[in-house]
Amino acid sequence: MSIDQRIKDAISESVGDHNQSENLTTKIIAWLEALADGNETLEDKEKVAKHLELIYRKTKVNISEP
Repeated sequence: MSIDQRIKDAISESVGDHNQSENLTTKIIAWLEALADGNETLEDKEKVAKHLELIYRKTKVNISEP
C-alpha cells in the first residue's frame, strides 16, 4: 500500500515551513511507506525507538530562553 501523494506533499510542506532539511522529509516518508507496505511494524518497540531517534536527530530545534 502506497502513501497518498497528498500526505507526502503535506509532510514536505510542513518540514519546509519549519526550515527543516529535505532529508527529514525523506526519512519520515520512507518510514511511513515501510509501515504502509508492511515492511515495518509499530509492534517492534525497539525499531520504533530507532526510527524516532533518527527523526529527532535530523530535526533542528531552536530553543529560546524566556
